[in-house]
Amino acid sequence: MTTENKTAKVGGAPVQLSEISQFTVYAPGGIGYAFWIRVEFRETVKDPESEEEKDASLNLDINVNINGAWHRSDRGPKVNVWKMKSMDLKDIPGLEDGMEVRLDIEVQAGAEHVRGQQSFICRKSANCSAYYEAKGTSLDAAVSFIKYRDPE
Repeated sequence: MTTENKTAKVGGAPVQLSEISQFTVYAPGGIGYAFWIRVEFRETVKDPESEEEKDASLNLDINVNINGAWHRSDRGPKVNVWKMKSMDLKDIPGLEDGMEVRLDIEVQAGAEHVRGQQSFICRKSANCSAYYEAKGTSLDAAVSFIKYRDPE
């Protein structure tokens, strides 16, 4: 498994992001009956090349998303308690290599946006999965990044 890092801007500061080709989520217990895997994605901002672009980026309001709006995928696989499922990024319409991605789950009869704290770069040929565990109840669900792993 190879994870290549790319530089993106988060809050104006460069951050290294690893390339992945899918998200894998395991529900060891709790989190209600089931949830759906979703992925949020957006285009990443390039470093400004001209002085004019640099000046413009400094004048952005702090609440403005300089990387572009997040787009949310349709529902992916449904994960039941004590099960593990994966969502392959190549199956998401509109998602292209090089876009920034993050995990977002929708709990059945519960929280609609439960997001991972990590962002990654989509590389459909990366053969690398970001592995998460989903815990909590239907109203206070949380996802935790565990490790990178080879897709199953």
